[in-house]
Amino acid sequence: MDNNNPNNTLSIMTYRNMFIILGLLMLFCSLLAFLPRNYILQQFEFFQKTDIERNVRIVHYALQAEEQNLNIVCRDWAHWDDIYQFVQDNNRNFSSVNLQMENLKETTNFDLFMLYNSDKQLLWGDIHLTESDAGKSAYPDSLQEEINLLVNRSYIRQVSGYMLTDNGLMLLSICPVLPSSGKGQAQGTLVTGRFFNGFLLQNISKQTQLALQLPNKSNIYSSVEKDILTHLQTDEHMLDSTEKTHPVVYMAMEDFYGEQFLISFIMPQTIMVHGTKAADYVLFATIIAIVLLVIALATIFIIHTSVLNRRGHELALLLKKRSQELLESEERYQRLFNNADDAIYTIDLDFTLLDANRNTYERLGYSREEFIGQHAYHFLPPGSKASLFEWRVRVLEQKSIRFESRQRKKDGSILLVEVTSQLLEHEDHPVIFNIARDITRRKQAEKAFQSSERRYRTIFENSPVGIIYLNSTGLILSANHQLLTIAGRGMEDIIGQNILYILAGTGFVDIFNKAAAGFPASHEEVIHDSLTGKRYFLKIMFSPVADGKDPTDVIGLIEDVSDIRRDEENLRLLYTAIEQCPVVIGITDVQANVQFVNQAYVNLTGYSIEEIVGQNPLTFSTFAARDYEKIWDTLLTGQVLHGEFQQRKKSGGLY
Repeated sequence: MDNNNPNNTLSIMTYRNMFIILGLLMLFCSLLAFLPRNYILQQFEFFQKTDIERNVRIVHYALQAEEQNLNIVCRDWAHWDDIYQFVQDNNRNFSSVNLQMENLKETTNFDLFMLYNSDKQLLWGDIHLTESDAGKSAYPDSLQEEINLLVNRSYIRQVSGYMLTDNGLMLLSICPVLPSSGKGQAQGTLVTGRFFNGFLLQNISKQTQLALQLPNKSNIYSSVEKDILTHLQTDEHMLDSTEKTHPVVYMAMEDFYGEQFLISFIMPQTIMVHGTKAADYVLFATIIAIVLLVIALATIFIIHTSVLNRRGHELALLLKKRSQELLESEERYQRLFNNADDAIYTIDLDFTLLDANRNTYERLGYSREEFIGQHAYHFLPPGSKASLFEWRVRVLEQKSIRFESRQRKKDGSILLVEVTSQLLEHEDHPVIFNIARDITRRKQAEKAFQSSERRYRTIFENSPVGIIYLNSTGLILSANHQLLTIAGRGMEDIIGQNILYILAGTGFVDIFNKAAAGFPASHEEVIHDSLTGKRYFLKIMFSPVADGKDPTDVIGLIEDVSDIRRDEENLRLLYTAIEQCPVVIGITDVQANVQFVNQAYVNLTGYSIEEIVGQNPLTFSTFAARDYEKIWDTLLTGQVLHGEFQQRKKSGGLY
């Protein structure tokens, strides 16, 4: 065999690895075949113990949940004001309407409901028995006596627990009767209970997925159960493993009197059954594994040669494919390089241009032949040679830099660029790789933006209306001088304050929140300045910076309209005085057309306001037109006219 042949070398390595793997597998199977049976059983015993503890916790949680539920319902009834009043007054009409065992059973699932007064005397009580208990006393005396003993303990707070009765295990809750506030002198005691049968037992079984076995007073424990009960403390549990397939788990519980009783449940098919079967299957599985290993070894020998041949062919195809992909990748890179929007070029440390993409020389107005091989200084503005040397020093020190520069076109014009330069190794020689982006338009846009910002800043600062800029939470970020004048404060007292605190309790808070949610809003309201003691009538319009965006910054226009609203109020007062004046008052324009008359004018002449307004007073006078013109000329000169005139009423009479 030719050891220099790569295929032979690969074959030798494959055989060696194959025998190593086979030896390891056979060793593992041998260890598995002789694994101690007791170790497997111990592991499954641990799993079974863990499963039992989990089921015991589930049963405890289910019983506690039912106890808490009964306590809540019992406390709601005991703290009902009507129950409290009933215990005080012993109103039989209340008990006949509200205390019916059928209704209590249907709405609360109570099987027992007993109400005592403060003297421990039973006022009302009833018990609901199951169908199997129908032949027993409807209200067992022994049960009442036991509950009476519990009530006589004078509980000052709610208690709950279990009681064994002839009718089965019962969950009891005893609660003092108090007003709905839960405070005050207890007027009695309410005892409620539920048997662990029917609905309650079904509910617990559904929650735990276990079949619970519950005792009653007439139960007789077996010798095994008695022995278990003597060895268990309250809330402990024990497994009766005499039944291998379905062992029983016993739980010790304690009733109201401190006596223990047992609750049991049957475990599902025990884990130990599976453990025993698993131990029995180990040896059989080992034999099967060894057989499969022999089959696998024979299969490997059969397919080994064909696999090697196929692998060699696949490697040849893969090499060809990778070579083609590499060629295509180089072509894609060249296309990206030449068609990039930015100028890409390399320069050696002597500033000679080694390579460049199309965009580099075309945007400067050169051909590739004119550009490549030239000194970089030829493409910079005059006087830039020193900066070229400084650029080289920075690149050598920092390896990668970014800066703004100017390039000179072939026609002499200047191009503003942002250049990223990086030091690289190319064919064992250091070169500087550069990417230059045309930022001429960006610079023009920045200049235009700065000019626009100055204009808007001038408008902002000189506006006759107060302007304020806030973030979405109400924090004041900026304000103009007019706002400071309105507020009577300095800039340091305004910036950083929250307008929601300043305007708290006013309608301005709501319109700010609306604007911060993306919708403009305005409002007028009188506010009181606690610092200066002044009252302002403010008109504020809040507008979102970004319409429809939630949240968004807000711009506010604030105007003090106190003088305007005061003038409007004075005008309303003057109008009211003229309207209610008993003297006839009329107002005309300069063309002598009536613009206004008060109610006294209407009452005197009999004309309606609609008939008078817009008319010439000459229509209602008795004197000649020339006299009327003389009167009007006197008024137009600004003189005051006094005299007596006769006017005609609508009815034709004179006044």
